[in-house]
Amino acid sequence: MADDIGPLYEPGVAHVRITAADAATAHRLADLIASRFPGTRPASVTTAADGLVEFALFTHTLEASPTHPYDD
Repeated sequence: MADDIGPLYEPGVAHVRITAADAATAHRLADLIASRFPGTRPASVTTAADGLVEFALFTHTLEASPTHPYDD
């Protein structure tokens, strides 16, 4: 991961990895994160040798969406 740290030295940035059995499941989670944190960068997508789908994305947590169902 040392070669792929991207913007991790910026305050509020997180590197998120999603592993799922199928791309649709991984997309739903990535979309949920992106809807809460609009500064989320598009995910890089790979398929592992065992068939699992792996998403990796950077999200800017200081830029949260003001309306979110869990805020109430």
